[in-house]
Amino acid sequence: MRLAFRSRRSTGVCVAFCIIVMIFGTKLLEASGPELPRIQADQPLSLEQLLDAARTHNPDLQRARYQLSINRLLKLGAVGEFLPSLSVGYQINQSDYYSPTFTNPDGTVSSYPISTTVTTAYWDSLGYYRQGETRTVTYPIPEGTRRSSSYFVQLQLSLNLGGREILDVSNANKTARFNVLNLESTQRQVLGSVRQQYYWVLAYQRLLDLVKRVLDQSRDQLELAQVRYQVGSVTQLDVMQAEIDVGNRQNDVLSAENTLRTAREELSRLLGIDLSSEYPLVDQFEVSPPQFKLEDLIGKALADRQDFRMSELTTEINRNNVRKNRGNYLPTLTGSISHNRSEQSGGNVAFTLAPRNHSTTYSLGLSWSIFDGFSREMALQQAKVSQRQAELDKVALSQSIEQTVRQAYYTLMRVWDQSQVTQKNRDLALRQLGLEQERYRLGSASQLELRSAQVTYTQAETDHINKTLEYLINLALLEEAVGGSLQ
Repeated sequence: MRLAFRSRRSTGVCVAFCIIVMIFGTKLLEASGPELPRIQADQPLSLEQLLDAARTHNPDLQRARYQLSINRLLKLGAVGEFLPSLSVGYQINQSDYYSPTFTNPDGTVSSYPISTTVTTAYWDSLGYYRQGETRTVTYPIPEGTRRSSSYFVQLQLSLNLGGREILDVSNANKTARFNVLNLESTQRQVLGSVRQQYYWVLAYQRLLDLVKRVLDQSRDQLELAQVRYQVGSVTQLDVMQAEIDVGNRQNDVLSAENTLRTAREELSRLLGIDLSSEYPLVDQFEVSPPQFKLEDLIGKALADRQDFRMSELTTEINRNNVRKNRGNYLPTLTGSISHNRSEQSGGNVAFTLAPRNHSTTYSLGLSWSIFDGFSREMALQQAKVSQRQAELDKVALSQSIEQTVRQAYYTLMRVWDQSQVTQKNRDLALRQLGLEQERYRLGSASQLELRSAQVTYTQAETDHINKTLEYLINLALLEEAVGGSLQ
């Protein structure tokens, strides 16, 4: 029997363990979430398509969206302050009593059972009062069981005459709007990062194309040097130097490919997709003259920046909090309705869901706190300080936004002017390289002169790519500072 009992207990433990694993295992699988999507595209993706993918898959944006789920409950909770609270309770009691002692009127204690002599009396047929028989009555120890059933229903509503509930509704709506603006602010930052990384990828792609072109040129120069060496026009040192140049350019290609691969994976991370995704990009690596007015940009930033509008909401919420604390000096009106039912019975009667004894109570009261140890004064002063700090923070943020827009605008204009210079240098260096290549074929230029022209062109092309990238990055930073698209 003992072995059988242990077997049943082990079986029960195993079954319970399996149930727990099924329940919590399912929850863990649900919590792990779906896998990151993998994009495998043949058609080039534009910047707008990448931004749409980030809006859908970026984990920071998804977390910010989940925060919006509390907005509905915030509003319902504020409106619920105007509704009465409902309380319902049901209770059953059973008491077993046993009382072998009792207290006499003179304070002494006696014990059960007790016996007393009882004489009966009656009226005879003639109307006389007669004494009857005398008998002894014994009282046993009192013991038994008592039962009771009861329930209650109560509605209660309290309203502050200072308008606290109304201000709570206003603050709940402002907090909900604050959460929406926080999502928009997060989205603005994420999309700005995606836009910048997109330009980085395009820049690295152009740098890779550049070093590949230079590698092809170095191979052509090596072949020409070998041919000229065979006819005695150059020395073996020229051939060896050409071979070294080819090896250096091959290393440059490997480095550029690795840099491009890393940049593409960073772009995929920002999009919220699998890092092994493969997709070509539409080449939008172009610049156009900036057509912006600084005053318009500043006005747009103060109107559209989510953080500035969030600062305005914070100021309004703190202003409402000051009003709420002032309202604490006014009385609170409380009304309630309660209904109670109860019934007591002996131990041989079952509990009941419908007690017969009932009562209904209506109440309306007004409470006013006259003095509470200066806690209201402290709370009011703290609310005023928070309001003033919020107003000062708003002014400071306004200045910071204007300064950020000005700096981004000045930088963008400077980079634009510099990009025109680098473009001109790139065109001149390309023409110079073409002339030196032709002279080298004709034998009128040395390999050193050709290499110098090639280095000049490579540097000029790299400078122009970097300056174009700097312009596009600063344009994205200006858009982020303004709080909206400028293209």
